[in-house]
Amino acid sequence: IGCASGKISRLLMGIPLQQFEFRERRWSPGEPIHILTVGRLHELKGLEYSIVAMAQVLQRHPNVVYRIVGDGPLRSHLQDLIVRHRLSDHVILLGSRTREEVAELYQTAHIFMLTSVTTARGYPESQGVVLGEAQACGLPIIASRSGGIPEMVDDGQAGFLVPERNV
Repeated sequence: IGCASGKISRLLMGIPLQQFEFRERRWSPGEPIHILTVGRLHELKGLEYSIVAMAQVLQRHPNVVYRIVGDGPLRSHLQDLIVRHRLSDHVILLGSRTREEVAELYQTAHIFMLTSVTTARGYPESQGVVLGEAQACGLPIIASRSGGIPEMVDDGQAGFLVPERNV
């Protein structure tokens, strides 16, 4: 709108760190690998891509459980996708959960995943606050390179960023 670019600063949304307990992640052989997503079941979150990706992951690593917290208009579509790919034992739609329940799920997860996409109407993920929460808990991140996500996740350090819709 005409402001000099040198006068513009980006301010990321803060995370109340006292609400999130940092824990170094460890995995023991034989233990299931727990992957977690927290978000609305909406086109923006690109969950169909993470579900299809799990079908491929499970062919090589059958000891993975993927839990998705949230609710929204795509719930039946995503549940159908889970059934179609025979993932019901590994991909679980948990529905809405309380803040306390989500905090516990962060603690029991090994990896946090957010596969957001730019919607058909051209809306990208703005920031993905859950990425800050997950990192505050010590979770490594797998996320799409969408919208403001690259500003929240240091690719190769805090996690890995992948192209949108790249299963």
